Amino acid sequence: MLLNHMGRDACLAGVKRFIEHYSTDPDHPVLQDFVASMRPFASDPAAFDEFVHAWFFDVVLPEYRLTDATAVSADAAGDASWRVTVSLLPGAVFALLLLWRTVVEDRSLHEHFDGYADYARQVPHRLVPGLW
Repeated sequence: MLLNHMGRDACLAGVKRFIEHYSTDPDHPVLQDFVASMRPFASDPAAFDEFVHAWFFDVVLPEYRLTDATAVSADAAGDASWRVTVSLLPGAVFALLLLWRTVVEDRSLHEHFDGYADYARQVPHRLVPGLW
């Protein structure tokens, strides 16, 4: 999406600058460093800032709830290993919540991002190929 927003040449120039700067830097770059490296190559800095804020910093990631975590020593072979089991929300409940979240997110993207409708027409099956 960033490549489409900036254009191929500008985006690749920004990525090149980012790699050149951080490949020898002892510090580990974070997302904000990447955005700062890309911004000078944006044709419209205000539109770039809006795009980056929406796609990188306003993104809501799903939270998964783990339950019934247990750790049992499996030291029968003398290798001091452990067997850990964890339960995720029941499968059907999780699937329904994921589907609901996906529908709500898709509606929100259509409402708030000008280019998303065109993208959705170009890529009609964004979740399950051939289905939705």
